[in-house]
Formats: sequence, C-alpha cells, structure tokens
Amino acid sequence: MGLGAILLVSQNALAHQLDNWKLLPHKQSLSELYFTEHKQLAAVSNTNNPIALSFTVRNREVRTTAYTFTITGKNARSGATYQFGGGAFSVDSKQAHVEQQQLAMPNEDGRIVLTVTISYKTTDYGHTTTQTQSIYHWVTRITPPPPPPAEEPSYDDEYYEEDL
Repeated sequence: MGLGAILLVSQNALAHQLDNWKLLPHKQSLSELYFTEHKQLAAVSNTNNPIALSFTVRNREVRTTAYTFTITGKNARSGATYQFGGGAFSVDSKQAHVEQQQLAMPNEDGRIVLTVTISYKTTDYGHTTTQTQSIYHWVTRITPPPPPPAEEPSYDDEYYEEDL
C-alpha cells in the first residue's frame, strides 16, 4: 500500500509539472472577427451615401466575454485619419454578435482603408491577457460630379434691335 501511495503522489507531481510546462491539453480560447457579408461590402462611395458595414464576433472563449470595438479609416493619398465609431458588447460562450454600422464617408477623394478592431480579455493557463484583432476593407471615395448648369435662355440680337 505504501508503494501505491508513492506512485499516486508521483503521478500528481508529474501531472502538475507537465501542466506548468503547458504540455497538457487545455480548452483553447478563441474569438473570431469577420465581415458578416464580405461580398456585399461597398467598394466605391460618395458623400451622398453612407456605407453599411456589418461585422461578426463569434465567441469561442470558455466564458462570456466583453468586447470593445473601434472603426477607423485612413486615406491612402492624404494620410488623413477618421474615427467612424466604436462601442462595446458582451457575447456568451459559443454565441455570436453581429454589429451593424452606417458610416458617413469623409468629404475627401481617394482610397480609404476601413479598420475594425476589437479588444477583449482572455485567460489561458491562469494568465489574463488583453487581445486585439483587426480586419480591413478598402473603399474608393469619389466626389459625385456637380449637376449641369441650368441652361441660360439664348437671346436673339435681332429681336431686341427691332424692338428698339
């Protein structure tokens, strides 16, 4: 009986050491971020029409997770940056959240990269860390042409000379 107890203690000590070395399997924490309907994202925009942007966060963490997000943009030509929005939400484990936003595009032509960034805390092997993920979409911003000028009435010089 004494030998069995020694083996049991040795097994527990061995398992503990292997766990410290992160060699034993654990449930993986994972959050997915993707554009909900990526094929329907606008490629061209003008100031008259906001862009509909929808992204999904799928929680594959082992617990309910709180997320914060930001939507930013940067004009490739001018380098100007834009803050389009942000917010926060929680997602239960093994569930998904769809976030829908309407983005009013800036009054500047050029290619703009839209960036959606999420941030959240996760715990692996007893250590809590802050994770961030980002996805990107390019939009070409164009200024619609101005409306044609109203036609001015043409005046016939002879008509006016006769009236004088």
